[in-house]
Amino acid sequence: MKKSALYSILFILCILSFKSKAQSRVFKQVNEGIETKVVDIRQDNQLVGYLVFTQLEKISMDSGNYRITILDENLNDIGVVNFRDLNLELQAVSLEGEQICLVYLRSGMENGTSTAITVDQYEDLSKKYKKESGIYIQYINLEGKITNSLLIPEESQVKDWLSTKKRIYMRKNLPHAIQLKNVPDKGFTIFYGIPEKRKLCFIDNSCKIAWDVNVKKYDDYVLETANTGVHLLCASYGLKSKFELNSYNSEVLSYDFEEGKSLKPIPLKDNKQNKFRILAFSKNPVTNQLIINGLIYNSEKKYMPISARSHFKGPYLGAFSIEINQMEKNGFKSKYSYWLDDKNLGYFDRKGRIIELKAYPYFHSSFNDNAGNDYFATTLMKRKIRFGAVAFGVLGSPLLLPTVVMFMRQVIPKP
Repeated sequence: MKKSALYSILFILCILSFKSKAQSRVFKQVNEGIETKVVDIRQDNQLVGYLVFTQLEKISMDSGNYRITILDENLNDIGVVNFRDLNLELQAVSLEGEQICLVYLRSGMENGTSTAITVDQYEDLSKKYKKESGIYIQYINLEGKITNSLLIPEESQVKDWLSTKKRIYMRKNLPHAIQLKNVPDKGFTIFYGIPEKRKLCFIDNSCKIAWDVNVKKYDDYVLETANTGVHLLCASYGLKSKFELNSYNSEVLSYDFEEGKSLKPIPLKDNKQNKFRILAFSKNPVTNQLIINGLIYNSEKKYMPISARSHFKGPYLGAFSIEINQMEKNGFKSKYSYWLDDKNLGYFDRKGRIIELKAYPYFHSSFNDNAGNDYFATTLMKRKIRFGAVAFGVLGSPLLLPTVVMFMRQVIPKP
């Protein structure tokens, strides 16, 4: 018994020592600054593989070693790329043909985001940082070789720190995140926004900027490409409240592939000027046509629905679907389905409640199949009496009534 107990204790100690060594190795890697990031590789919005971006040991304060591992959709290794560069933050990945496009935020500063310099150093170092830092685009083929790269310089932010020093800042995150989409047989489109400007760029297959345009200021943007061009879903909200319906506006800005020529914006309203809530903004994978699906807001309401109770008050008038075949006036195919249409009688009431199920649909998303049918994903909500709250109110009312009477006797003077 004593020997078996001793063996058990030794076995447990061995396991604990092994675990402690494994943990120390992990922490050692963290302390050395090794970081790994896994992102999807998509082409035409379809998942085609994965990319593992690993930041290895640093060479100096402003640069390091990096490794990129390319995996297919079954997690089989395709290729590995090892390279050295300045401080990089991976932002977006996409595939077109045999080229994988990676977009980074690149910084030549010692700690990646900011550094303090003297007034005498300011002129030389600020030029250096502006030349080295910005949005960095990298092309990698499926064999694991870097074929091309491009840097879009970004203006650095300079602030006075002390009377004798200044601090230069480079953005680690952008106010409007970088969005990347592939364009079949042509290249890639990139959208990004900083406080001073918002840019839409077209990068060709040789990793050169074919064109770029400045975009009007909105609060939110969604990028998509289709056979009709490059499209941006733009939305702006009220200054007082993001959910104020009167101040909410949305439209689609469109640009052609060849020169980035601005096409006529598409206002997202029905014929009665009721505004839209967008649930789907994508392209049909078969026809390559832009599809916009969503709901039609009830313009009589002041706010958008943000709670279950507000969904019971009829915030929507119906649903819609827009299919864009070409940018001319006759190239739009719009379908509107209102709750009170003749074809919907008996299915919905005026507040959008499904009559047969006695439930309200809470809409999450929408999509379009290859046959042109539109689908809306919902969760059903039902209004029910909270019997526990009612019972508590009934039982508690005799205790509340004497208190109210006593309070009134104290407040109301005797005649």
